[in-house]
Amino acid sequence: MSLKTYFIENFLVDAERLQYEPVNHLLLSGRRKRLVDANTYFFGGKDWKNCHKDLLFVEQKAAFVSCAFAAICTDLNMKMTYPDEYRPWRSGVYIPCFGWQEFRPCFESPEKLLSVPVQLGLIRMEDLDAEELAQTWFERLKKYFEIFIIYVEYPDFLQTTFRKTIFKEEHPVLGDFLIRLRMEMERLATTL
Repeated sequence: MSLKTYFIENFLVDAERLQYEPVNHLLLSGRRKRLVDANTYFFGGKDWKNCHKDLLFVEQKAAFVSCAFAAICTDLNMKMTYPDEYRPWRSGVYIPCFGWQEFRPCFESPEKLLSVPVQLGLIRMEDLDAEELAQTWFERLKKYFEIFIIYVEYPDFLQTTFRKTIFKEEHPVLGDFLIRLRMEMERLATTL
């Protein structure tokens, strides 16, 4: 099954199997309320300590973590870079938060969605395909930008996503995977 087909047909089904923690109501007031709302759920925990449990019933683990990585990167970029557009975006595209909560929401680095399962031996690096992930992510994002009326230009959104450090440096576990992913997304962006 292609990653695109998995994303459309199976990703949300598998995502429902994760161990979720609802947002602490104390986080819904004050300056942090722009980051979370009553419908916010967290999964993963610090350093994705719940990885084994979260992926226990997911058959296509590499496909799942690839799609989760794309979804979480997209959501974090929208939340942190375009806060005024985040609520309209979130109303149509619900994505849980990868992280945990203490006296504040703690968002885990999305690269851990890929690196932790590799480190734990749940998936192999060979199972991750940067080009296929880039193609799937690019197409899904483009579709979301067509469906949801938000005042962010698609090329600008791609630029702000891939200026993050994780896409520019070799990773101790993932090697150049994230660099290749960024380069393929940039190549696809030239076709707009």
